[in-house]
Amino acid sequence: MNKKKLLEKKDWKYYVFEEDGNIELSVPIPNPSPGFDIIYILNESEKEMYLHAGIKALEDRI
Repeated sequence: MNKKKLLEKKDWKYYVFEEDGNIELSVPIPNPSPGFDIIYILNESEKEMYLHAGIKALEDRI
């Protein structure tokens, strides 16, 4: 079992994690209170784009 590794973050905007070979994008949503995170696991195509171009590849999705 692999531990979740933080790859990149911008507090209160997005967090990018890697776990078990998957890349997960977490976007905090403040409303409705108390808020929650939308969590999305990148598919292979998105993962390759992220590894090549970084967060710029995902900005339209966020």
